[in-house]
Amino acid sequence: MFGLMYDFEGTTAEVTLQVTADGATREELLVNWLSELLYISERDDLAFCEFEMINLSDDRLEGTARGLPMVEVELKGTPIKAVTYHQLRISHDRDWEATVIFDV
Repeated sequence: MFGLMYDFEGTTAEVTLQVTADGATREELLVNWLSELLYISERDDLAFCEFEMINLSDDRLEGTARGLPMVEVELKGTPIKAVTYHQLRISHDRDWEATVIFDV
């Protein structure tokens, strides 16, 4: 999501945050976690570039997000305003894959 908005080439993450989201389904967990990242990004003027899932249960996703102040990265795309459920798809064969559409 942030890679669509910012050019992170040559940057190093300076800030690390724990981000948690709750939800009744995998789809709701994903939308809520991405929405929380977007909210924190806008509130704290941070652009996140590295992510690590720490814990995933049936109703909670906990992860680490690393980033840097927005003033240190160049905007390369249209800012994302919201995460949507429109055509949201999550699949799991050998690896997890998701399709997410964002409002810009």
